[in-house]
Amino acid sequence: MISGQVGFGGTLDKLSPNGEMTLIDGEAFAPGLGVRLENLFGTSSWTPDGVVEVEGRMESEGEAAATGRIEIGSIANPNLDLEVHLEEFRALDRRDVSAKLSGDFTIQGPYTSTVVTGDLFVDEGTLFVEEFQRAANVVDLLASIETTQIDLSTVLEDSNRFLENVRMENTTLTVQRNSWIRSARMNVELDGQLD
Repeated sequence: MISGQVGFGGTLDKLSPNGEMTLIDGEAFAPGLGVRLENLFGTSSWTPDGVVEVEGRMESEGEAAATGRIEIGSIANPNLDLEVHLEEFRALDRRDVSAKLSGDFTIQGPYTSTVVTGDLFVDEGTLFVEEFQRAANVVDLLASIETTQIDLSTVLEDSNRFLENVRMENTTLTVQRNSWIRSARMNVELDGQLD
């Protein structure tokens, strides 16, 4: 359920919103990640200077919570300043990769060039080599097609500018036991840290 009211003034280059919104007991499916998000709860306070104060949480086996602000001076490229906490959160569940994550990190900067900083832990995960290779081969096939006569926009519209351009700086990724690289010829359990 969504409740609240937000009014918009200004121009598309400089929005001037005002109001509040609340999301209670929402659900969503993130197809690119393969996860169902449940028990979504969030609040947002919108101010005329284009700042949106946000707080939210959701579940996907574990829990994720975020607080912070989004500056929507430019609707096409809002500025993010968020703190995120994950606790055994199922972040990926696709045919080629699955992962539960924990940790604390920040997301800062413009939407099209965001920087993630913090500590992440892969509580458990699996990379399925053959499926990962199949997905890479599909991308290679699309890259080699002559596109002057073919409109691939409907095939490629799932791209996400945020995920394409996000950078990790001063981030530690710790892969804990019960994380695997699996294929028909091998099963390798991972354990270690990347800085």
